[in-house]
Amino acid sequence: MPALVSREAPRSRYLLLASCGLLACGGGDAGDTGLLADIQADMALGVVGLRLSVYADTGPVLANQVVPIRAAGGRLASVAIEVDPAHAGLRRMHAVGLGAGDVKVAEGTASAQVMAGAWARVVVRLEADPLSDRDGDGVPDSIDLCPDDGNTSAPCPGPQADIDASVGGDAGAGADARPMAMPDAAQPIDARPVDAPAADAGQVRRLDVGPDVPPDVPRPPVDIATPVDTAPAESPPSDAGFVCGQALLVTGTPVTPYDVLLRRRLEDLGCSVQLRGDSVFKIDDAAGKSVVVVSDTTTSNQVDGKLRDMRVGVFTLGGSLAPLLGMSGQAAGSDFGNTMGQQQLVITQPSHPLAAALTGVVDVLTTNGALHWAKPGASATVVATIVGSTDRAVAYAYEAGAPMVGLVAPARRVALGSDTRITLQFTNSMWRLFDAAARWAASHP
Repeated sequence: MPALVSREAPRSRYLLLASCGLLACGGGDAGDTGLLADIQADMALGVVGLRLSVYADTGPVLANQVVPIRAAGGRLASVAIEVDPAHAGLRRMHAVGLGAGDVKVAEGTASAQVMAGAWARVVVRLEADPLSDRDGDGVPDSIDLCPDDGNTSAPCPGPQADIDASVGGDAGAGADARPMAMPDAAQPIDARPVDAPAADAGQVRRLDVGPDVPPDVPRPPVDIATPVDTAPAESPPSDAGFVCGQALLVTGTPVTPYDVLLRRRLEDLGCSVQLRGDSVFKIDDAAGKSVVVVSDTTTSNQVDGKLRDMRVGVFTLGGSLAPLLGMSGQAAGSDFGNTMGQQQLVITQPSHPLAAALTGVVDVLTTNGALHWAKPGASATVVATIVGSTDRAVAYAYEAGAPMVGLVAPARRVALGSDTRITLQFTNSMWRLFDAAARWAASHP
């Protein structure tokens, strides 16, 4: 099996496999944690060479690595990236297709959440259109945690300057980590044949993508031939009738890079955003705010009592907080839960503003992930459900004064059952649902 094994750092091993099927890549020499990527391009693009960069939260772990290709079109290469379980987490990939004379003719990006003890899978589809890179640092905006700040070391300046002690904890430690682009030969790579014995070799136990997936949960098969939409999220469409005003974004402590992406999205909607970490969040922080957006990086028992009776619109992400706010019952597995291996939602009320003009079955994640659902009360407006499960609501809301579960809604309440930590896997449709939820919660009747 022609392949190259390289060690860039003790924590990671990169198996660059040019001629194996994606499922076959995960055996024998590989450990139990990592990312399997299938890199694809159309024959007409004339790709004859490939370079790959991989980024973790804190920066690059592989820079401009030459990847041997096996064909000029279709599946160019399959790449297995082994990760130390202690350093699992988000991995972002940028693949560049080269034509004759090493000229860039195509590129693509993809992101996936790598969990300890699991192998994630992703497809990187190369396209001829150049990817946006606003700060010119070599990292496309679609995977850049700091798309407007082209500094070469973490953290980025910009919004980080005012994410200070008011958030609680050390907000600067990785809150806005810069994914640096490194020179081609920044560090030598130790190469050896793939069949050489690996000291940390293990057996791949499963292939999956998505946060909070127990290792013994089976996953549905992934169609690796289906291109993944890795284009940057579109900017929110303008809404002349909407004025956001001041928004409060409540996050975990310390704030994560994913929370920073939410903040930027709210700012794009025209909101003036204040961040508060869950450990320092107070009821008084909501005074004068038009909406309170709650990231699922929060610890729910630190914020639920403060939010439950708040007479301000509240928009929650994830699935753990909504039951505590009376938006559903509290029996895990029957009143609320999550469904693994999902990429789509069914829009059930396309005419409602929360549906963001979407209809039918829509792609909301670029790779398989977990979506949180609930069974809200009868007065709730359900806008989107799990595919094949009409009673499992992922996007739903209560109007102010509507009966919830155990109380009457003090103001508008909205839930969107997606993890903050997989925002880089959001499609434009998921961002549209996010925008619609924020707008609706902030628009008081």
